Amino acid sequence: MIPIVLVVNLIMLGLKWTKTLNIDIWNYWHMAAAAATAYIITGNVIMGILAGIIYTVFCLIIADKTAYQVQEYYGLEGISFATGSAAGYAVFGIPAAWLISKIPGINKINVKPETIQKRFGVFGEPMIMGLIIGAFLAILGGYDITGILQTAMTMGGIMLLMPRMVKILMEGLTPIQEGAQKMLQGRYKGREIFLGMDAALATGSPAALSTGLLMVPITLFIAVILPGNRVLPFGDLATIPFFAALIVPGRKGNIVHSVLACTVAVTIGLYMATDFAPAITQMGEGIVEFPEGAAQISNLDTGGNILNWVFLKASELYNSVF
Repeated sequence: MIPIVLVVNLIMLGLKWTKTLNIDIWNYWHMAAAAATAYIITGNVIMGILAGIIYTVFCLIIADKTAYQVQEYYGLEGISFATGSAAGYAVFGIPAAWLISKIPGINKINVKPETIQKRFGVFGEPMIMGLIIGAFLAILGGYDITGILQTAMTMGGIMLLMPRMVKILMEGLTPIQEGAQKMLQGRYKGREIFLGMDAALATGSPAALSTGLLMVPITLFIAVILPGNRVLPFGDLATIPFFAALIVPGRKGNIVHSVLACTVAVTIGLYMATDFAPAITQMGEGIVEFPEGAAQISNLDTGGNILNWVFLKASELYNSVF
């Protein structure tokens, strides 16, 4: 799917259907997963390729629509996020965040790293926030005092160092970005072109990182109490900050609104992941070692992603008709 995704992207650029050139080749696997889903269900290679192409188009459209917010909030000039997981969760997360911002009472809550720091001084520093969040997560996990302290220190270090690491990464990418944009400007004269990058860059924002970290216990709690859900996230927990990457900018870093919006998106995602389990299990048979006692496997990144789930349903409909 990699060459196909790239060709589709270039065609869309040429036809002015997108402003994004997605150079995040690693995350082309999302398109491949959509293609694999359609192929597994229908047994039709053409349907699989078509699904991967349509998925690519959706991701590029969402990247374009959110590009200015991403650039303004994260300070990433000329960048958009075309990552499949971020795009998929934005479909529900962004509208949910907007609705939450209209609820009386909640709409007046404005908790941002900046306001926390201003109100609580040193206790509002990202590192201290990380210490508190880390200790909170460790306590929920039933860790002993040593584990709590270690987790708190680790999270504090992450909150302190991650923004700096992303800044250094972006400084290293700047010459590449400038060179690529200069080349693109020569090819597409007078046009604004965005470079599609990995949504992992969002973790350089304390608000996005805090939202992602807080969503870990919330996701597990929802998974346990949600009627009809049969998915208990584990490996997916590390990818949750990416789910929030396009939601946080729309709320300008408001952690409360972002967490509530992500909660809505993840709740819907768990139901989709449950429905997706048979297909993912089929894809994983003979490749993935199933956890002990697990009859099926699923995940939030693929199975809980609305873009993938649509292809699952479309493929099932195709089978029922043909």
